[in-house]
This record gives sequence, structure tokens and C-alpha cells, in this order.
Amino acid sequence: MSSPPTINNEEERLRALHDYNLLDTPPEAAFDELVALAARICGMPISTVTLVARDRQWFKAKVGLDTNESPRSVSFCAHVIAQPDEIMVIPDATLDARFADNPLVTAPHGIRFYAGVPLKMPSGHTLGSLCIIDRKPRTLDADQKETLRVLGRQVISQIELRSTLARVQSDERNYRLLFEASPTPIVVYDVDSLAILAVNPAAESGYGYTRAEFLKLTKRDLRPAEDLAALLELNAIAPPVYHSPRSFRHRRKDGSVFPVAIHSHTITYAGQRARLVLAVDMTEHERATAALRASEERFQLVTQATRDALWDLDLVQQRTWWSQALYNLIGVDPAVEPASRILWLEHIHPDDRPQVALSYDTAVASRSDHWTAEYRFRTADGTYLNLLDRGRILRDPAGRAVRVIGAAADITERKKLESQYLRAQRMESIGTLAGGIAHDLNNVLTPILMSIGLLKGGLRHDDENLEILNGIETSTKRGASLVRQVLSIARGFDGERGLVNFRHLLLELERIARETFPRAINVTVDCPRDLWTVPGDTTQLHQVLMNLALNARDAMPAGGTLALSATNLRIDAQYASTSREIRPGTYVLIVVKDTGQGIPPEIIDRIFEPFFTTKTVGQGTGLGLSTVLAIVKSHAGFVQAASEPGRGSTFKIFLPAETSAEPAHPPLSVPAAPLPRGRGELILVLDDESTIRTVTQQTLESFGYRVLTAANGAEGIALFAQQPDQIAAVITDLMMPIMDGPATIHALLSIRPGTRIIAASGINTNRSAATLAQAGFSDFLPKPYTAETMLSLLRTVLDRPAR
Repeated sequence: MSSPPTINNEEERLRALHDYNLLDTPPEAAFDELVALAARICGMPISTVTLVARDRQWFKAKVGLDTNESPRSVSFCAHVIAQPDEIMVIPDATLDARFADNPLVTAPHGIRFYAGVPLKMPSGHTLGSLCIIDRKPRTLDADQKETLRVLGRQVISQIELRSTLARVQSDERNYRLLFEASPTPIVVYDVDSLAILAVNPAAESGYGYTRAEFLKLTKRDLRPAEDLAALLELNAIAPPVYHSPRSFRHRRKDGSVFPVAIHSHTITYAGQRARLVLAVDMTEHERATAALRASEERFQLVTQATRDALWDLDLVQQRTWWSQALYNLIGVDPAVEPASRILWLEHIHPDDRPQVALSYDTAVASRSDHWTAEYRFRTADGTYLNLLDRGRILRDPAGRAVRVIGAAADITERKKLESQYLRAQRMESIGTLAGGIAHDLNNVLTPILMSIGLLKGGLRHDDENLEILNGIETSTKRGASLVRQVLSIARGFDGERGLVNFRHLLLELERIARETFPRAINVTVDCPRDLWTVPGDTTQLHQVLMNLALNARDAMPAGGTLALSATNLRIDAQYASTSREIRPGTYVLIVVKDTGQGIPPEIIDRIFEPFFTTKTVGQGTGLGLSTVLAIVKSHAGFVQAASEPGRGSTFKIFLPAETSAEPAHPPLSVPAAPLPRGRGELILVLDDESTIRTVTQQTLESFGYRVLTAANGAEGIALFAQQPDQIAAVITDLMMPIMDGPATIHALLSIRPGTRIIAASGINTNRSAATLAQAGFSDFLPKPYTAETMLSLLRTVLDRPAR
């Protein structure tokens, strides 16, 4: 560390410092305001007026420090006075060999940036400096340097003014010396006539008049003409002995007008009642103030340009500042309800409030230099946003927090994306789980459905057991439907696509609702005849409408209105930009609206989650809306839901439309045909489930077929190899131990190309069928299947010409 350089005429400088009688004096507002102005204009946390004594440096005024002095050996200002004609700027003290190992730099939260303006007095002696300090590297632009010089000159003027006033008040014998030596213009005028009685040289140089010219003037001549009325009015009031500084305008001999701060005393001069006036030129001060105002305006522009809510807490003065963005969030233009910690906490969600307050107080009380919290914040309209709030904590040399500056960013959209990502992960987990159990469930349901078919075939229409079997069949099919829904939600929907006209679907749904819904529910349909068609799967889209209608029915236990409507819609780029899901184009908009109980706002974001339901146990599976969402997305569409508790819910389905196609017509109903029978053909059945093998064998034999069975692919290949020409067709499961279905099919076709094969599976049936179709194989039997389904497909395969 470099010691401060030796100062020429140091003893004279120290005597001059002593003569100004500044060391160890109480704080004075004039100096305190100047250091505060310097810190604020330059954006620094610390500013001082430092006087360099023999062994110490003492702070006449300070902001951001709680100490009054420090040793001269570590003083930055002691280096400044060695260069009395220039400002000393140190961008980063750790990179300056003179200060890198200085204790004031190496200490925690030590000095990094320093800039000092020498306080060079008219006598030529430099008493100290006006300095600004930061705990992080900084730079000063040209305007800030010039402002610092201006403020330094103001400090010098205040020192001289203070010295002048002290001498006038303490020793009348030195009056003339002080009067003449003062760098501040001094004018003495008669109270009654306003005639000027005396001036000092500074007044002559400052106003441009000679002393003789001054003595021919009155106080009126120093004021602009437009200010004379106010001057006369003020003079009509008996002035106090001493006037604290007041702002006026004075006029020079050349006619120029400039601002002045007037200090005045009542004195007796040459036997007359007079006023002694010190006129401090405030031109440079006003320039500095204007620079501060411009800086604040730029800051306001920044706060208006950013979407973040900015805030500033002065922990010393206990003052809080908020940007307009934060006031807008709360909904209060600051004059009505000023910024405060209490107001901020009141708008934080009650569940988040204790933790946020604790984390902030803990950060401020610790040695941390930052604070971060994420919480829900209530806005002016009562809704909650997710905010990420971050604050920088500024501390004094002792480590005490003096200020916290921060910004709160709206991360609501990001949280929604995170929620969607987590939902996708849950769906993937469901898919993994569903895939693992679907095969076993469908293998359980398949023999039940086929057994029902066998049992029903032997009963009369009036047999009471037929109703029991029908109930079992309905429950089994419902179970199969639930399995398909879970698989479809988790792994997507496939199916046969065509052009669907929602007018037909809505009218069909209206008929079903009128026949099956309670009579207290009124069903209406509004659908144009020229409605565009939608490329899609009719069965799946019908399921969308049915699920929404059933939910609406359950939401209106006391009755209400179910309104179904569809309309053509063109979405432009501007509207599409309002949501990530929407794309420009032509759509059919389907609206399902009820007047039921509505959905509470706290759960509306979860209604599309699989297995989420508000219904009691046994009344809902939680798959209805998740199925709706999955089907609509598989058709490249999107869903919007809105609800108000007590007033009902509205679901809007947007599906891409085909505008050029002919309207789709409803299919014609065809009478049920009798089940096809066999002609003695030999059928090989391969399945690892013994019940499925048994029921399938019994069903086939009941309908005129001969049957061989095998528990896996290896056994089946062995049976087939013994009599390949006698086996008419093979029905094989795709998931079997030892040798699975695809390997078995490949081996069968190797033994006898063109073998008629039907593949059965209980997992992801549509995708499995698509995979087999790509390999040129199209005969697929999804589990669980009924006897009717199996017999019809088998007859179709057997009647097909051999390949």
C-alpha cells in the first residue's frame, strides 16, 4: 500500500485548516445537502466532505457512513490534496497499486470505486475533498465529473461563507477584512431608502458594477423589473434580525439575470439601520439540480419501459418507493395510498405471506447481499399473479443493511408452462402404468364378453336370466371402455378419419338428451345448415359431445338449460397471437353451455387432469374431460373452459374445418344381420390365457368350426407345422411368453405364405393395428372382443380370396 504523498507547505495548509475552524464541529445542513446531492446525482451509496488533518481524515458531512474519521495513512483523500487542480477517479481500487492492499479496500464490503474533487481554497491551500464512493467498480461520465466539480466549488463557497459569517458575528474589528476578502458578494443597504451603502470586491466582480457605481444604486436596481412588485411587498414587512437562505433573482450591469440565495442580517452601519446581504450565485447549483432532474426523468422512462415492478426501500430514512408498474398491479397514482411494507404484504396470498416476510427479514438481518422470493400476488381485479421478486441489499461498512433495491417479474405464464410440462409427465406415467395393466385387464374381460355371447345364444327372449346377462355385458363393456379411455389419453388417439358434420352429431345428441336426461333439463341446439365439415373420427367426436353433455347434466341436479351450438369461424393471425395453442385458419366452433353449479376458480386449472373429479366415489372416474382434451388435441384442435360458481360453465371446442368438401350425411341405419357360421373349417387359436382359449374354442365350435389351441407361439408353430394345409386360419395373441405374436406370425408365413391370420391384442389397439398394417397385415381383433366381433371378422377373412 502506498503512503499518501508529502504535501508542499504542509504546515501552512494545516494552519489554514485550523483557521477555518471546521474540524470536529457539529453537522451543518448546507454541507449535508451537498453530499446527499453528490451521491444522488452520481448514483453512489457514499459521499463525504473530508478534511485531511495531520494524522487523520475527518468527515464534515457524510452519507452512507456511520464513522466520523479514519487514519490519514489509509486515506484516499490524502492523495487527492496532493493533486489540487484535478479530480482523482479510481474505477477499481483492487486494480490500483496504491490502494489494492489498503484495509479500507480489503475489508468486507470494502471500497472499490472512488472519486474526489480537491477543496482548493482561494488561499491556494487544499483542505480536503468532496468525494463519492461505491463498493463495486464504477465509472463517471463527463457530465457527472463536471457536476462533481460544480458541487466541490459549492462546498468551497459554503466553507468561505461559513468562515465569513463566523468572523462577522465573532469579531467586529475584523469586519472590513472579512467583508473585503469574502468570495461571496456582500451588499449593505439602508432599510428605509433601500440605498446601497457598501459592497465588497466579490460583489463588484459578480455584478459588473464598480464600487462608485454601486453607491449610486438602490436595492431595486439589482432586481429584474418584473420582480419589483414582490420586492416592495416584502420590504413592507419588518424583516427579522437574520433571514435564512431564500431564493431570488438578481440582475447584473449587463442586464443578465441569475439566481441567488440570500442570507441577510440587520446591522448598524455608519449609524444607520441597515441590512447586510450575502448573495450566493446559484447558477451552478441550479444546473446541478437540473442534471439531477434529468437523471430522475431518465430513470422514470426506464421504469415505464420495463414490465417489471421496481421498488426501493431506504432502511435508514424508512422510506419506500414503488414504480408505477407496482401501483398498477395493486390498483391504487401513490397520493391516495403511499407505498409501504404493510400494503405490499396485504396483497400477497395469505398462504405465502408468512414465508415471504420471514425470508425478507432474515436476508436483511444476515450478511447476505441479495433476497429472492416467489409468491402469489393479488392484483387490482382480485386475481393472483405469480411473481418472482429479487432484491439487492446495500450495507454500510459495519454490515448493516441501509437500502434494498429490487424488481418483481410476472412469471405467471412461465408457471403455466411448467404446470403443462408436469401434466405431460403425469400423462406419460399414466401411459406407462396403463400399458402395463391393459393387456391383463383386456384378457380378463375378453372371456367374459365371449361367454355372455354363448350363454345368450341358448336363452329365450323372455328368459329372466337374459336381463342378468345383459347387465353383465353392459358392465363389462363399460370396463373395456374405461381401459380404452386410459390408453387413449395416455398414448393418443388413432382411428378411421372422415369428414364429420357436427350438425348431425348435435341433433343426435339432442335426441339422446331429451330421451334420457331429467325433464327439468331443457336442451337447445343452434346450428347452421351450411356448417363446415371437420376431418376426424365420428365416434371419437361423438364421445367428446357426450362427455360434455353428461357433465352438464350432473352439474344441474335441480334442472336448467343445456345449450348446444356450432358455428363457422375464421381465426386471423392477430387473434391467434393471443394464445400459444391457437393457429390461424378455419375452424368449427362447438359450444356446450349449462346453467349448473359451476366450477370453483381454484380447481378449474385441474379439470382436464386424468382421474381428477369433484364427484363422490362411484359417481365419476375423472376421465371424461381428460378424454375430451385428448381427442380434441388428436384432431389438432383446442379447448377453452370458463365457469362461474352458481351460474354455470361453458366449454368451447375449436376444430380445424374443411370448407371445400360437400356436407357429410348421417349414415343410414342397417338392420342387424344374423351371426355368420362356420363350414367345418379348422381354426388354430393361440393365447397364453387359458380362459380365452377355452371360451374362444367353445364359441367357434358352437358356430360350426373345428378348433386347435396352443398356449404360446412355439406350441402353435409345432401344431401348424404338422398340418399346415388343413388349418384354414390362425387367431393369435400378440403378447405371449416364449414366442410373441409378431415372431409367430413371421414363422407361420414362412411355413405357408398366404396363411390367413387374425392378430389380437389388448394394448394400444389402434397403434398396434397401424403397425401391422405397415407390414401388409390388416386383420386385427382388439381385446376385449365379443363373439359377434370375432365371428364376423373370421368369416370375412375366410371368404377372402387366397393370396
